[in-house]
Amino acid sequence: MRRWWVLMMVAVLGALAVVPAAAQAEDVLGMFADIPQARTEDGAFVLGDPDAPVTVVVFGDFMCPHCQRYEAQVQTFIDDYVRTGKARLEYRLYAIVHPTYSTYTAQLAECADAQAIGGFWGAYKVLYALAEDSAVGPDSAEVVAERLGISAEKLDTCAETATQYETDRLVGQALGVSGTPSVAFRTSEGALGWASVGTEVFNRGGVPLEVLAEVVEAESPDELILVTRSVLSNLLATEGCVAPCWEGIVPDET
Repeated sequence: MRRWWVLMMVAVLGALAVVPAAAQAEDVLGMFADIPQARTEDGAFVLGDPDAPVTVVVFGDFMCPHCQRYEAQVQTFIDDYVRTGKARLEYRLYAIVHPTYSTYTAQLAECADAQAIGGFWGAYKVLYALAEDSAVGPDSAEVVAERLGISAEKLDTCAETATQYETDRLVGQALGVSGTPSVAFRTSEGALGWASVGTEVFNRGGVPLEVLAEVVEAESPDELILVTRSVLSNLLATEGCVAPCWEGIVPDET
């Protein structure tokens, strides 16, 4: 009788262990399911209504401790402004902190999107959680795949050739991004620039939530986005780019 009871408990506990894994996959993928998701022409991942008047562009690295702390503010911004249609969030994979895992986690995030709707944003949450717990390692593909309910083998194979982080690095370098996190804004015409509020230009570090809110809620947000001549020159000088080719910029006109 005792042996039967033990076997019964093992079976019950085993069943309970399976249910949370499936629920986790649904929960993580469903976190942003009510928000429009897209990619820019050059591949960056975007959350939010395409008609939203302001786009906030975050350059982040999953392995960056400052990015890990800033992610909570990004989540609040998503809930308060992106989910409500007031702004969009564009995420750029700026893999510069760790010689191995910055690139690897960026590749995993990109490749998760190929297997599941909302896969990038699900992986985004999982990878930041893993990194914050110092749990990123060679088996991270398996962990991400389990949390998202996708194939670890396909994820790892895709990661071997995923290159969105290279595109995002070029965009950041052209803008003058020197570290992570960095937060830029897109004007209504799509040009990238820094928040300029009061006497301060926020061209490095995570922009405080109250400053993000001030730009988004401004009557004319473009007036608080600084696109300098040097930034335009850097954009036009991007390797492989023959003016006018970047973001619709036309020399002496835009």
